[in-house]
Amino acid sequence: MAYGILPPMEKTTVYLDPEVARGLRAMSRSTGRPQAHLIREALGAYLAAKPRSELPGWVGSWKNGPVTDATDVRRPPVAV
Repeated sequence: MAYGILPPMEKTTVYLDPEVARGLRAMSRSTGRPQAHLIREALGAYLAAKPRSELPGWVGSWKNGPVTDATDVRRPPVAV
């Protein structure tokens, strides 16, 4: 990957145990890949293996419910 052509990313800080940090450095040296790339790859694989949590039952409950549009909002109040 050429510098300056990185996809949009968020910067974060991760604190590692010394043993994990040593292993990451060693893997980076042996593979010739940056530590950041190895971390992104490992997190991506971890998240892909986890089942996604389902949304609560109330999400989407108004999908077929009452509809309010601009004409309803602009309609003057009815005199009683």
